Amino acid sequence: MKILTKSEVKSLVESIPARQILFAATSDQDYDMSRTIILDTDKSYTVIKGSHCSCYGFDETEWDATEYTGEELGKALEGWTLDEEKVVATLMRKYLA
Repeated sequence: MKILTKSEVKSLVESIPARQILFAATSDQDYDMSRTIILDTDKSYTVIKGSHCSCYGFDETEWDATEYTGEELGKALEGWTLDEEKVVATLMRKYLA
């Protein structure tokens, strides 16, 4: 597992190739929203999570990203509890099987 730096995350979010997106989900629209994206990055998976607490939309999102092996990601999915995370976790577990 590798946690990406803020500058690595910013660069990644600004240039995500569409072909690498496996799953993406956004919470219900509200002043406090979150988004989860899973990328297939060759021999690993990158999980990008973002959230904001304002009325300005995702332009003001704080993003975090972590790279996982398939096995590490399978274990990490067990701790996902937000509604949009549960949807992505269910799909990803099927994908990894």
